[in-house]
Amino acid sequence: QRQMCIRDSLDRARREVMQLQDPEMRSPLSTPTTAPAGCHTTPMLDALGDDLTQRARLGRLMPVLERDAEIYQLLQILAKQSHHNPLLLGPLGVGKTALVNGVTITLAHGEVPPTLRNKRMIAITPESLMLRMDNPSAATQLLQEIRRTQNELVLFIDNLERLFEPPLSARSAEVLQILRMMLDPGALLCIGAFNTDGTDNEKHLSLLTPLFQPVTISELSPEKTVRILTTLRPHYQLLYAISIADEAIDAVVNLAVRYLPEQRLPAKAIDLFESAAAMLALESTRLPLALYYKLSESELLRLLIDAIRIRDPVPEQLSELETERQRVQESLQQLWQQLQRREQVRPLPMLTAQHIVQEVHRRTGIPVDQLLESSP
Repeated sequence: QRQMCIRDSLDRARREVMQLQDPEMRSPLSTPTTAPAGCHTTPMLDALGDDLTQRARLGRLMPVLERDAEIYQLLQILAKQSHHNPLLLGPLGVGKTALVNGVTITLAHGEVPPTLRNKRMIAITPESLMLRMDNPSAATQLLQEIRRTQNELVLFIDNLERLFEPPLSARSAEVLQILRMMLDPGALLCIGAFNTDGTDNEKHLSLLTPLFQPVTISELSPEKTVRILTTLRPHYQLLYAISIADEAIDAVVNLAVRYLPEQRLPAKAIDLFESAAAMLALESTRLPLALYYKLSESELLRLLIDAIRIRDPVPEQLSELETERQRVQESLQQLWQQLQRREQVRPLPMLTAQHIVQEVHRRTGIPVDQLLESSP
């Protein structure tokens, strides 16, 4: 790996020298190269951000469904020679971050034009930029790293609306200046995301649009959300060790649309679905009450025996307590063996519409009977 790093550094130096000798030699369609994993020369940026490309290669990013057209649009913008920094606009929950994950997965697999090959997608936040600005030397190092490796990077800055909210709003002009310094040369690719749920969006966006190309992301339809959850059903069944009924998927989308109007699809349905699945998984692994009672009884006897030994050791009393604790321990062991035998033959718990209704009731306080009437 060290030899790979050295060879890559020499190749990069040779290209830079050749470019200095003949600036016209570099075609805009030439393929950028990056350092192999593990030998990046951006320690400040690596500490500051999250390498989404590495996560994609390790299979740690969820697949993005029902958004092929939007992912293609973002790749098309990134592949342009100018005006290539998309700004994703939309309310919280429509899937702006998921879209960036989809772009990252595509980049990681190399299914892109030459101008986008070997790019690293690094996610940073406005807050992390502000922290670096408090340290002038760190801010300078960060800018130097980005400019030195700008042909190898795609930055993703989520939640740009926070620039205009306390406490960042007092210094939003400074962060905007940093963004201009990073993006003005024109070589660095950057994707921004802006939640449009707040006020004064027009004013705030007017400060960002000179640096970005706005792309509006719409809420997914209930039908597409159902297809997403249906496709992800095997993943959730494996993750939570449960079975999932068709009625649960229909109910979660229907009830999310009807009773969580302030949130957006697909996020509100997915979150509701995961919460109900997690609750069912927890309930199915809960130990019987009799086992808890025996555990508590055994622990109390142990504490009592220890206290008597320290304060007033009476052999007869200690012997009786030890005998009783041994009896409780044997009873506890029998219960545990019965539980293990039952677990071997018990079918997986089934997530149904009833579980979704219970989760909506917990969140909204709406009576269960009323929710049952609304579920399919």
